[in-house]
Amino acid sequence: YTHALQYAAFPLTRHEDEVEGNDDADLALTSLVEGDATLAMTAWAIGGGLTPDEILDIQTTPLPDTTGVPDWMLQTLEFPYSAGFAWMLELAGDPFAPDFAAVDEAFEDPPDSTEQVLHFDKWLNREPPVEVDVIDVAQELGSGWEQVESTPIGEAFIRITLDHFDLEPEVSTDAAAGWGGDRLVVAAGPDDAFALVWVLAWDTPADADAFSSAYASVLERLEFPAQISSLPSGEVVVVHASSAQLVETMLAAVGG
Repeated sequence: YTHALQYAAFPLTRHEDEVEGNDDADLALTSLVEGDATLAMTAWAIGGGLTPDEILDIQTTPLPDTTGVPDWMLQTLEFPYSAGFAWMLELAGDPFAPDFAAVDEAFEDPPDSTEQVLHFDKWLNREPPVEVDVIDVAQELGSGWEQVESTPIGEAFIRITLDHFDLEPEVSTDAAAGWGGDRLVVAAGPDDAFALVWVLAWDTPADADAFSSAYASVLERLEFPAQISSLPSGEVVVVHASSAQLVETMLAAVGG
């Protein structure tokens, strides 16, 4: 019911079109939608919509079996509900009697990034993501190559990725914080060849170093060639590819 009301009251379809091709902004918009729905559900339930026994029954309902589902996928699916709800509590206050005025304003002008969902001060200041330029990988590699992905990844998924590789939670959180903006470009070529170039901007050199240090430990666990380097601009570049030669070619192309 809440989702139906959201679409009736706010320009959600337009917002969905606006975030197409931007995975980070899409996850931030989903966090607004699901965070609001979770807040509305909670306010209704504890405000008299359900009896205490009914609430207890829900709380003791077994969770679905997620055996075989990658942890990064589960975290990505959970993020809009957990982080989105936490953000809603910052916006609306007391879950027993939320003030939805600030939530309504957010629906008119949604968050631009998961960074704004995770850090309330950056939402209040509307700190915009840095626009990051990345080379056209397919064009750089020539005939037989085509682009298959080009998108910002964002702070939330960076943290989720680092968690997936078993970094300590505080290390993952610290390495993802200070994100300024990013863009990942992937191209596919002949004989299952692939090349990925991911350029990330950071708020400070210390933030860039924290990410680089954390991601360097990830490289050791990958099953394909990969490198991380710094660019003269201060940005960090990550390259994955199906061969070491492709990695070197891409690093040279971006100046890493």
